[in-house]
Amino acid sequence: MKILLYSNHKWTEKSFPFILKQLNRAKGFDFATIDRVPAPKVFAPFVPQTNGFNYPDWNWFYETLSKPFETKYDLIVWHEERAFGQGLQTGAERLYNGVYDAQTKDTIFNCVVFAGNKATDRRTIAHHALYPGMTDFERIFIHEVSHGASRFKGVDQTHEWDYEKNDIPGAFDTYDLSLYKPQRTVISLLKQMLELLTKKKITKLTHPVEMYKDMISQAYGVPNAKWYPASKHHIGNDYACPANTKVKAPFNGKITTAGTSKALGNYCHYQYVYNGNKYTERYLHLSLVPELGSYTQGSTIASTGNTGLSTGHHLHQDIWLDEVRLDVINEKNWRLLTVDPQEHYKTN
Repeated sequence: MKILLYSNHKWTEKSFPFILKQLNRAKGFDFATIDRVPAPKVFAPFVPQTNGFNYPDWNWFYETLSKPFETKYDLIVWHEERAFGQGLQTGAERLYNGVYDAQTKDTIFNCVVFAGNKATDRRTIAHHALYPGMTDFERIFIHEVSHGASRFKGVDQTHEWDYEKNDIPGAFDTYDLSLYKPQRTVISLLKQMLELLTKKKITKLTHPVEMYKDMISQAYGVPNAKWYPASKHHIGNDYACPANTKVKAPFNGKITTAGTSKALGNYCHYQYVYNGNKYTERYLHLSLVPELGSYTQGSTIASTGNTGLSTGHHLHQDIWLDEVRLDVINEKNWRLLTVDPQEHYKTN
C-alpha cells in the first residue's frame, strides 16, 4: 500500500517513518511508502457548508489529484503549512487543521492536512502540548486518516481518541481493515467494467513527429546527470529527424509559453486535456519560436531545428502531468511529475 503526499515542504519527509508505523498498527494496513510530490499552485475551490464552514470541493480534488493516481495509491493527502480556512474565515475557533473526504466516489482515502512542525493557533497549541515528541503535522495527518479508517468500523471515534484520550495513534489498534484491499479491488474492477460499457470512442493522440516516432536518439529515463542535474535522468524523448520537420499538435489545446534560451534554443509548452487529465508537453530546439494561441489536433504548431545546446537536428519532447515543474523536480519525484512519451502514445 502506498501514500501520495502533495506538499511543497521537504521537512515533512522526516515524519514519514513515524506516520507509517502508527497507521500500520491497524489490522489490514501495510503502508510501505509515502511519495511526496509538489502541490499544485492553486488549491481546491472551497464550498460553503450549512454549518458556516468552507470545505474543499472534493469533486475537484478527485478529478485533479486523485483520479490520475487512483490505481497506484491508497491514500492521497494535500498538505499546506497553514491553518485550514486561514484568510477565508475569521476567529481562531473557526479554523480547521484538517478535513477528511467522506464521499465514496473513488476507492481511495483522501484528506487535507494544514499544519506545520508546530501548532499555529491558540486552540491547537494547548492540545499539541498533550502530545510531546509528536509534531502537529504528524498528529493531524494521523487524525484525518483515522476518520477514513473508521468507515470500516461503523462508528467514528477519532475525536474521542484525539481530544479525550489524547492518544490518536491508539485508535488504529481498534481498526480492522482486512477487507479494505479486496473491497477496493472489486470496486475498481466494477468501475472499469462500467467505463468500458459506457465510454465513448476516445480519439487517439497525434504524435508530434509521427514519421520519426521510432527514431529515438535518447529515450525517457536514461541516466543523464550532466544535462539534467536535478532529475539525474533524461525526462523526455529525443527524436532524430531532418531540419524543419513539422511538429503536429497531439490534441486540441494551446501553446501557453514560448521563447528562446541558450540551453533550450527555441521552445514552447503545449497544454491539453486528454481522458480527463491535463498534460503539458515541452518541445525544444525548434527552428523558430512558435506563436502562442489555440491549435486543433494535427495542425502544425512548430518545426524542428538545431537551436540551443544541441548536437544535431532533432526534437526533444517531454510530457508533464498538469504543469511544468522544473522548480521542484528532483531525483526522487521526476517519474511522478513526468510521463514516458512512449507509454503515453503507445495506443496510437
